[in-house]
Amino acid sequence: MCESYPVLIPDEGSIIRPFVERLFFEHGLDIPSDAINTVSDSFGKAFTHAYNAIWFISAGVIRHELDTGTFVSLPLDTTSTLGPVGLCTRRDQEQEPTAVQFCEVLRDLCRVMPTT
Repeated sequence: MCESYPVLIPDEGSIIRPFVERLFFEHGLDIPSDAINTVSDSFGKAFTHAYNAIWFISAGVIRHELDTGTFVSLPLDTTSTLGPVGLCTRRDQEQEPTAVQFCEVLRDLCRVMPTT
């Protein structure tokens, strides 16, 4: 799959790198030895566009490009890469009323959104 195209993958230590490694493993693939490690969205977008690269990145990072057809998703089962997303706040600081309201709205939206 990847032999004919440059490949971009998240840096080691990045939050999504283990998901990408698991995706390769599940599909019986080795991460290409010449893969470019990056989490820079501006570099990734420019490089992918210029070199017709395969970029393993969260869909949200390239939502606009996917919606406009500039980039396309490959037909690869990525179900195992889906995971929970959290909302973190500081215990030692009281939240502003607008932040509390935002968190409530976000939680309400998450309850009604489809999971796929």
